[in-house]
Amino acid sequence: MEQSTYCLVEYDVSSLRPYARNARTHSQKQIKQIAASIERFGLPSVR
Repeated sequence: MEQSTYCLVEYDVSSLRPYARNARTHSQKQIKQIAASIERFGLPSVR
């Protein structure tokens, strides 16, 4: 069996840039709606 090797690299959050061709973008109106939904219902737990 082949063994995999992983390398963890840490970056400052300020150095990250959004991918210009990301299909999953939201308008300011959608962002406000999402924020309101999170405030009202909370975030689901991820398992």
